[in-house]
Amino acid sequence: MPAAYVPEHEADFGQNPQAVEEATLGTTPASPTFFEIGKIHTFNVTHDTLNHTFRVLGSEDLLKAVKTGEAFAIQLGYAMFNTQFAKYGINARGAGAGSIDKSLSILWAHKVNAALQYEIASMCRINTGSISITPDMVDVNMTIIAGNKTAPNAAHGLGSPVFITPSAVDPFVGFSGGANPLTHNSLNYDIPTFTMNFARNLHAVRVNGQLNIIDNPSTIRVIDGSFDAVRKDQILKADARSLARRAAAYTIASGPISLTFVDMFIQQLQEGYGAADTEIIEDTYGYEAASVQLTG
Repeated sequence: MPAAYVPEHEADFGQNPQAVEEATLGTTPASPTFFEIGKIHTFNVTHDTLNHTFRVLGSEDLLKAVKTGEAFAIQLGYAMFNTQFAKYGINARGAGAGSIDKSLSILWAHKVNAALQYEIASMCRINTGSISITPDMVDVNMTIIAGNKTAPNAAHGLGSPVFITPSAVDPFVGFSGGANPLTHNSLNYDIPTFTMNFARNLHAVRVNGQLNIIDNPSTIRVIDGSFDAVRKDQILKADARSLARRAAAYTIASGPISLTFVDMFIQQLQEGYGAADTEIIEDTYGYEAASVQLTG
């Protein structure tokens, strides 16, 4: 028999996920103006109903599960064309608007059984993420902790919001950063791949009497990553062995849009050789850094 409903497809998004900064933690502004996150290619939402299970003597089966709270997370991946959203996850505390200091509301709308339904996640902060740069793409992946999420509804309830008009600007690719995008200790290297990871170690604050978290502040920031370099000298290898702390920067796109590192230190070197290999030698370096700043 034919389905009695219209199955949903990824193309049925009526509004791509988009964000607005919250003036009050956990409260979506009235009549907000949203901004575009990026050219989103993956979007996943997780809703965990937190509970405590009870067992009693004399029974092999579970007695009861009691709801104790709710937890919401979002994972998204996108092709980068500007830095606005990424700065909320990467840059240091204390910068105020446009940084981890502020929470976001994220809205999206998709069709359920052919009817457009809106959802809004509030008190959103970016917990972990990465920027991966290859010749073909600047790919950003983020994991977000949200304080709450509305149930799907035909009405968004936001007054007169201004939704995004998708940008016509091309996403960044590996060519966007120009020649010699990596500078390490004032030296340049040819880089086929570069990845920067970050973790903000958000503390999802749960208290008695509340089903949802009351805050999710950033605690400690961890910066690490890896890059492949076409071998031209032994300097990076020596730095890896000595754990030398170096100034470094990677230009993502002209402007410049760049990642600037303080005290980057190479802690791992991988070399590989094969008698049947038909490619030039590239070394893979793993690094950590004391801090990083995304500018542009």
